[in-house]
Amino acid sequence: LEARDSRPYGHSSVRSAFEITSGVYYYEVTLITSGKARIGWCTQEAELYKHRGLGSDQHSIGLDCSCENDECCPVVWHQTPCYTRPALVKDTCQWKAGDVVGCLISFTDRKFTFYLNGKLISLDDINVEISFSTQHYYPAISLSSHQQLYCNFGQESYKFLPDGINHINQENIKDQKCLL
Repeated sequence: LEARDSRPYGHSSVRSAFEITSGVYYYEVTLITSGKARIGWCTQEAELYKHRGLGSDQHSIGLDCSCENDECCPVVWHQTPCYTRPALVKDTCQWKAGDVVGCLISFTDRKFTFYLNGKLISLDDINVEISFSTQHYYPAISLSSHQQLYCNFGQESYKFLPDGINHINQENIKDQKCLL
């Protein structure tokens, strides 16, 4: 799936129609542009409309490693309304076009994990409590204007698949649908 936001302002969001209900799953996003984007997970209850973006409520979480945020460092959006600051991540990574963002969800550990080019981005020291819902989760992204990326849900080989991790079931890849 390739996604692009061609609008002049705000966020456009998209989520997969394939729900993750248990176990551990992983997908990758290759950045075609390097600007603001939020990459992560959401439940069906997430408010991805009205230009709010992934991570604006407790039903979604998104990583943004662009240098276009105020601090020029990685941030995690979770329970973060648009008028407040997102949680700063201690790692000093900044993404650029061509980078690969890995998104892992573990229902076993009730945890979200992010990677940039195979390197773990630690969420251990962020200043917000990460809530993990009992609802089903979906891969999701929010793009700022003129941003573009490519999502790999397993239809191709992963570039940085963590050891011991399964991806979204291969038989469901051909039926992968996205909701705009």
